Amino acid sequence: MRLRAAYRAAWAVSDAQPQEVCEVAVHSCADGEVLVVEQVVRGVLRSTGQPFEFPGVLVLRVRDGEIVHAWDYMDGLGIAHALGRLPVVVKALTQR
Repeated sequence: MRLRAAYRAAWAVSDAQPQEVCEVAVHSCADGEVLVVEQVVRGVLRSTGQPFEFPGVLVLRVRDGEIVHAWDYMDGLGIAHALGRLPVVVKALTQR
């Protein structure tokens, strides 16, 4: 599955509807195949229309013009907050 299709499939089953991904910075690495992208995802919740915004870091390995690996690191607590699920996360963490 191509990366764009994978993201579309993942977001399709979420209440979060991203509307834009804003590139904050792109960093090259000593390994010429690797790029690190700082980004902010902005959108709305389908159920309420409430806007959300959270930062993330995307690490890409590009070989011969194609993305061969992608690691996506998002602000998990920010996402939980945006989706109105932060109390559930806090409860789960305090019950351990």
